[in-house]
Amino acid sequence: MKSARSAAVTALLALAATALAACESPADADASAAGASEGQVSVAVAPLSLPGVSNACYGLTVRNGEGEVVWQQSGLCSDAYGNGAGDIAYVGTCDAAVNSNRITLDLEGLFDANGLPIKDFADPCADGACTQTFDCVENSDVAVDFNLTILRALGAGFVDVSVNLDDIFCSAKVDCDSQLLTDPQTGERLPTVVLGLACSAGDGVPTHLYRTNVEIVCPNEALVFDPTLNGPGQGFVLRQGAYTGVHAEPGASTTYWNVALGLTPGQLPPDCVLRTRATAADGAFPDELSPAGYPVIVADVPLTNVDGTLDCGQVPLNGAAGGLSTVYGAESTKFPHVLAP
Repeated sequence: MKSARSAAVTALLALAATALAACESPADADASAAGASEGQVSVAVAPLSLPGVSNACYGLTVRNGEGEVVWQQSGLCSDAYGNGAGDIAYVGTCDAAVNSNRITLDLEGLFDANGLPIKDFADPCADGACTQTFDCVENSDVAVDFNLTILRALGAGFVDVSVNLDDIFCSAKVDCDSQLLTDPQTGERLPTVVLGLACSAGDGVPTHLYRTNVEIVCPNEALVFDPTLNGPGQGFVLRQGAYTGVHAEPGASTTYWNVALGLTPGQLPPDCVLRTRATAADGAFPDELSPAGYPVIVADVPLTNVDGTLDCGQVPLNGAAGGLSTVYGAESTKFPHVLAP
């Protein structure tokens, strides 16, 4: 007589760095009929907090260690399987007899309040990117975390101005109006400072990006952040994130390096200033030193008011208000961090 197997996998997805919603729905009955183990996999997708998004639809696939589909389900929409704001919950099965199992999430679509599809976002799950491998353990629960970010709000209007850096085109901004990162203790959204940088050397030439540390200087303290790190912050910065990649285009490619700092909600230290530098090149600088007279993007952005309130708004590159500008310095600049293709 075939023994019963039970195993559970909880997949928690942080889309747009939102706190996770844990809930349940009925198990998928087709998995047992197909010969898969009688365990279960519980999938929870967090509610989205993207402007104008009223519904989201997903697909889920679980495969065992031999690549066989344990179960597959499409059309899992938040208006039927969640609260209608983008979250879903679904319970299926996993195969404890043939490990390791794999679970894949597909984002099938985002929709506005009128049911019309939203298209101005980059799919974070394209080409099976949202896949995790796990061991389905008999009579035990296994947690699988997907930490995803949909950058729709950040992408809209990111290109503020293009500056020719010796045949290299760059866009940059400092945005203090977003709430992207979450508090690692409570899961609540944090006021977030985003430093965006995207450059292209054109003509298929690989683009190198360079950054200094990101500094927040206040009258009584100074915080220094490595722009390559993701995880806990320091001081009144509770969390930090770094996002890098390359968008391939016909005849060219754009390399991006975005940094996010999640701040303590409410009052902050007064009179703080955000400072950092960045640039790009179509090759490597010797010893990470840019030549004298080479253009460098310099951020010197007032972050807080005298009363400790956050007040930097959206700062475009070379905008009239200043704060983020292209400088041709007389001396070379040392860049301790480089993103090489």
